[in-house]
Amino acid sequence: MFRTLSILSTLLLLGSTATAADSFRYHAPGILAKGLGRTGDRTVYFEQFGFPLQAGPKYGDARAFANSQVYSTAGGNSVLNYAYPWKDTYCEARSWTMPLCPGKTGHQGVDIRPNAPPAKGLVHPVLAVADGVIIAATPFTRVEIRSMDSEGPFTCRYLHMSKESIVGLKVGATVKKGDTLGDVSNIMGAKPDTTYHLHFDCMRNIDGVAIRPPVYTSLVAAYRRAWQLDDLVSDGKLGVDQQREISEVVNDQPSGEVNTSPKTWQTKNYGAITPQTEPDGWPQYIKTWPGLDLAKQVRDSKGKIIPTLSNDQSGVGLWWYWLVVRAGFNTSGKMTFRNLAMKYSGAQTTADPSVINYLTNYVGAGEGGGGIAKLYFPTPPKADDELSLNDAETRWRIAQTVFHFEAGRAVPFGRSAFDEGVALGDRLIAGVADSGVTVPLVSSPAEPAGTGSPSENGKLPASASCAASNIEITRQQTSVKLSGCLSEKLILEIVGLN
Repeated sequence: MFRTLSILSTLLLLGSTATAADSFRYHAPGILAKGLGRTGDRTVYFEQFGFPLQAGPKYGDARAFANSQVYSTAGGNSVLNYAYPWKDTYCEARSWTMPLCPGKTGHQGVDIRPNAPPAKGLVHPVLAVADGVIIAATPFTRVEIRSMDSEGPFTCRYLHMSKESIVGLKVGATVKKGDTLGDVSNIMGAKPDTTYHLHFDCMRNIDGVAIRPPVYTSLVAAYRRAWQLDDLVSDGKLGVDQQREISEVVNDQPSGEVNTSPKTWQTKNYGAITPQTEPDGWPQYIKTWPGLDLAKQVRDSKGKIIPTLSNDQSGVGLWWYWLVVRAGFNTSGKMTFRNLAMKYSGAQTTADPSVINYLTNYVGAGEGGGGIAKLYFPTPPKADDELSLNDAETRWRIAQTVFHFEAGRAVPFGRSAFDEGVALGDRLIAGVADSGVTVPLVSSPAEPAGTGSPSENGKLPASASCAASNIEITRQQTSVKLSGCLSEKLILEIVGLN
């Protein structure tokens, strides 16, 4: 009932014109749904743009909605996405090389949804943002136009238009600002393979290097002009609209300071292991995890508290424990990125859109061989390639891929910290609590609890019968309690004699 009313309210909002201009809201530049953006950069790199979709009173109060096509909490094709506020998607977590993005990879431009979702007989024209010359119009529905402004030549790309709408475009033809180029669609790679939106980005030479600069501020200014609002551009910068602009402040920051680092960095929970309950309902292994800091509460995009760890090793160890025990990969010591995507999404089928989203980011579209993994694997793995968790180098590459996806950038620690985190996870899997808390030895589906120490990869090997149970070991003023059936091999490893 509540969801039905929510959707109905959104549809009514789409049709309302009474306060059309006043309802426009947008997040500050660089505030992303996922990844690390260029917060603080308010430069308007293209000051005289028109808006690339029909918008404003000239077009019957048509609206447009700049927001994520990948990380929407409502789902990529939901009607709920056709609503304010806007959110920047330049540098959003992707694997494209982007020199101006803080993480050096990210989304190349800004994604914009038109006035309303697709419907039979309804078209949403795409408009040229400046006078120029068509230099590309491909069957893959990429249209590229070269233009000129006071800073020199630049080119802009318009992606995902319908194939039939651009057949009349000819390379070499001139266009004027506001001319119709085609219609919004969901075409990517010559087939319906994305959400219904326009991808827009531009490129120009900066210090002799061809670079795609941020376009979000330029689009905000152009959209404001379309609605006959002051564009707030002064000295090449976008001013702050106290009524319409939303700035995000993290509670644990000094008053007025914006924490722009990824939430997985703020919490050192690099694998984004986040229970869907408040802390009282968290699994016991998280409640007793060494280095857990309940005083710091950072919430994810769904409002759930992300467990915060005090150091990198604790964060890595938590992910390793989840991967080996909770996700169940310790039974074979092998995994595929497709299976990992299934575990992260919680979906029941590989065709689920959330699985495809994870998998595409991990290893690229289709069968894989690309994505973020290509940054870390000498030979990028495919979706169903088996990867051995027994191999220390392979698991480091897997972790870098996953952590990069969750943060939108490369990990902030080195290999030694990662290996120490895995070792911590192994000790917790074996039932040893670094914090001095007694933790029961963990059963895996294939092996009974208390059968020995973890091997290097966290798998519990079979070993001899109990040598002792429920003991406490003190070394160098550190006390560790062990419960359950303990083998002689495990005890010797704990005290460093094996």
